[in-house]
Amino acid sequence: MSNMQFSLAGLEPSQYGFAVLVLNRIPLTHTLRVRLGALDAQPLASELAGVPTVRSRMGVVLGQMVERLDGHLAHVFLQCTEGNMIEASVVVETALEQISVPMTCGDAFALAVAHRLPIFGDLSLGSLLKPTAHERADEVVLPSGIDAFLSSL
Repeated sequence: MSNMQFSLAGLEPSQYGFAVLVLNRIPLTHTLRVRLGALDAQPLASELAGVPTVRSRMGVVLGQMVERLDGHLAHVFLQCTEGNMIEASVVVETALEQISVPMTCGDAFALAVAHRLPIFGDLSLGSLLKPTAHERADEVVLPSGIDAFLSSL
């Protein structure tokens, strides 16, 4: 099955107590919007702002475990499941195999930011993609006041 690659475009607050992570498909033709609850959005926003969190330490521990397996964190992988729910995993590559480690979308995206991992998704995400008119995929857009954003969650 073919995969699509995504880049992180931004994190938008919602008045309903969640945030929306915006991913641009590469090449920039469509966007994927992923709804994150406050517990996932806050650590991700902190990672985007360069502020370490408890989840950052989790990423360090995961990285140390992967190194002991003589492997590396390869990428984040997304897929759509029943009910248009998005599941995420971090793929670990060793000399012998690829290991898919399921985790919450927030944790997976925070690891992607902290470790500069590429983000891929399978074609099951196609129905969730929206056409985009944006022309720049290389800039991550955060709300103007990161403190205000974090406190809004």
